[in-house]
Amino acid sequence: MVKTEIRQALYFLPLLLPQKYGADRDNFWRAWDYALTNRLAEALSDLVCGMTLFRVRQGLPSGEFIVRAIQALQQQGYPENDRTMLHLKMAFQAIRTDMDDASHNREQLLNLEPLLQKHGYLDLLYWLYELLDWLVVSSISFRENLEASRTWRRKSYDIALGMEDETLMKAAEVYLLWNQVLSGLEDETLAVQLEELRSHFAPHYSNSFVYFVILGALQIINTANGFYEQAILYGKQRLHIATEWQDLLWISVSFGYLADTYWQMGLTDQAKLQYLDILEWNLAIGQEWQTLGFLPYILLDSDLYNNRELGVTVLSAVYHHPENLSIFNRRIEEGLPPLQEELGAEVFNAAWEKGKGLDFDTAVALFRIALQSGT
Repeated sequence: MVKTEIRQALYFLPLLLPQKYGADRDNFWRAWDYALTNRLAEALSDLVCGMTLFRVRQGLPSGEFIVRAIQALQQQGYPENDRTMLHLKMAFQAIRTDMDDASHNREQLLNLEPLLQKHGYLDLLYWLYELLDWLVVSSISFRENLEASRTWRRKSYDIALGMEDETLMKAAEVYLLWNQVLSGLEDETLAVQLEELRSHFAPHYSNSFVYFVILGALQIINTANGFYEQAILYGKQRLHIATEWQDLLWISVSFGYLADTYWQMGLTDQAKLQYLDILEWNLAIGQEWQTLGFLPYILLDSDLYNNRELGVTVLSAVYHHPENLSIFNRRIEEGLPPLQEELGAEVFNAAWEKGKGLDFDTAVALFRIALQSGT
């Protein structure tokens, strides 16, 4: 079993690393390069989670630095079932979960499961089940597969129980309750349980991902029950955490939750402003590929804009942009049929053709126009 402080960094506090140690990022990379050059397997294992997070925050969706480490250890003669080797392979899959096909990621992770079980690497098994759950809940059709999510979370809980780690057990409880919220299986005790867990994590983990999830669940419950003021309060707390992380994904998610709450309140203009704020954050701290990935999710999943024809033009510009990632294009391909049916073939095809030649700045400007229409 790994040291307690490393395990905590692995499962609860990694999202703090870029904020807390961001000023020393270059030193971390130098440490990684030194460990890689000198084949220091244990140091590579200790560093890899933080390095992965730095990599994501820098907007570089590549795991090549991990691949090089795996190859270096293979050349050194490390066996494939060595704990460090398995840890590095899992870290590579973690960094690729939002970039590659989900079925491929799932297959690669499941191939590691028997090895982790055989050698008793319980901490890595816990992380494995978290990654498998993430593949479910981050998919477009996740609501149809929530039973699979529950399965992975129950496995996580069982691992935490075997490790006799109370913090991990309570984190697993949070994610099981989160699954209930997503499933719509709310009862009068759910909010009470979440509040108790929030109180448990608040003193030492108020900037952790598990606390972020608790706030999200409470925001959803309060919005559904019409307690909008409390829901907005939870939403703004989530946004504060995400902005401290400087993490575009969770900043976007936080604004999106606030947009949904305002939408439920009938405050359409306020809801639109949340999406415009997401755009500004992307332009301020993101890379072009990150902003390109944000645009389709709003244009395909939101009813907050009226000009569908303009939306198709922006989607086409994103689809044909050389820096766009294949995962975003798959999302566009899956979401186009309803727009084709709504607009009709002639209007849709004209709008799609128009978008093919647009540059990034023009696509962003048109997105603003589409979202601001009627505001």
